[in-house]
Amino acid sequence: MININLIAERRARKLREMATLRWSVIGLVLLLFLMVGLNVAVWLDRQSNRQKLKVQTNELAKLEERYKAFQEIEKEINEKGPIVKLLDEVRVSETTWMIILADISQVIPQDASVTNISTMGSRTGVRLRFSGEALDLTTVGAFMESFSKQTLWADPADPSNITTNRSSEDGKRVRFDFTVPVRGMLGGEF
Repeated sequence: MININLIAERRARKLREMATLRWSVIGLVLLLFLMVGLNVAVWLDRQSNRQKLKVQTNELAKLEERYKAFQEIEKEINEKGPIVKLLDEVRVSETTWMIILADISQVIPQDASVTNISTMGSRTGVRLRFSGEALDLTTVGAFMESFSKQTLWADPADPSNITTNRSSEDGKRVRFDFTVPVRGMLGGEF
């Protein structure tokens, strides 16, 4: 059969083509808006990341400055560590020397007088050297023994280091000179 309604068919086909073209243009415009929107979003994200990177870089620079200052302080602490240790030992040593001097004043016999106390330091320890006069050798011996018996810091006096002689003033008194090792102390002069 022959189709006599060709005008309506052409019109319908034209309408379909127009609708297809219209939807294609709408799709292209939407695709264009979508691409522009995505590009703007990527650009904004990139700008935000650049800003964050600047902030992080500035913070890192500040932290590096603080770290360098910390390293300088740490270096100074390490350099001054031995001095601090020495000062601490001196502080502790000061108390020890006060105890030693108090003990010395308690063990000096009445018949003896000490004219000089000095220290000798070496790698083996500290030794106190006593010089003075006593009534007799027995007093000197008692004085030497009193260090190891009445004090906690002294080792027995070394009898080989004793020198004695008679005083030239009256001939009755004995001059003495002996050393006493100090227990547990190393180091220098007092």
